[in-house]
Amino acid sequence: MRLLVSTLVALVFGTPVLAAEQTATTVTMSFWEANGFWAGILGAAVGGLIAFAIQLKVLRENRELRNEDRKLSQQAMANSLVFKLRKIYSNFSIMQEHVDQCFSSDLAKEEGAEIWQFLLPLGNPPPSIELSSDEMSMLLSLGDLDVFNAVAGLDDGHNALMDSVRLYTQKREELTSQLQHVGRNDSAVVSVADEKEKLTLLPYFLVANSVASALAEHTDRGFSDSNAALTDALKLLKDKELINFNMEFTATPSGHE
Repeated sequence: MRLLVSTLVALVFGTPVLAAEQTATTVTMSFWEANGFWAGILGAAVGGLIAFAIQLKVLRENRELRNEDRKLSQQAMANSLVFKLRKIYSNFSIMQEHVDQCFSSDLAKEEGAEIWQFLLPLGNPPPSIELSSDEMSMLLSLGDLDVFNAVAGLDDGHNALMDSVRLYTQKREELTSQLQHVGRNDSAVVSVADEKEKLTLLPYFLVANSVASALAEHTDRGFSDSNAALTDALKLLKDKELINFNMEFTATPSGHE
């Protein structure tokens, strides 16, 4: 009987104690499980932020490399463009000097002198020059349409002038080959022709004079345009830090009547 009572007392008063111990263990495990979960979340977040920062750094470095490569490419095209414009200007300058010398010669001052008589051919005209689409695209990307328009087509004008030089040489030779040469006066060939021969050669005279006049006019205009284009392009490219040099030159195009 006493054993039974002791057992009942133990069951009645011992059960809450056991339950309390079990509850405490459960609470303790839940606490650590919860902490482990948030620790995992925090660790993943920190890891993600680190990976994101690294990715941003890589992207920034790649962007800087691309910008640097683009700048180097623009600088190379700017240098190439300037050298071509300088060559175009130089060729126009040579032609301008030649035309000026011919127009100021004694033969040009003689009464009744025709332009084909004193405008001498220029031997070995320079080859064609082509401004590439990449060079012109680079120039257009700088945003100055006035400079772009001044440069655009300058190579076509240069090449057309050189074609005119060759054409004039050909037409003048065709004309002089029909004349009877009697001597030389400095660099000019002295020829004679009677009225009948002049009438026969009239088409040759007209063509030679026409090409010579156009050649002189084209030279004047091209010299002035190439000087302005080169000056403006140099300023723009230097302002954009694509070139770091200067060019010294003067242009005084002379008009011809």
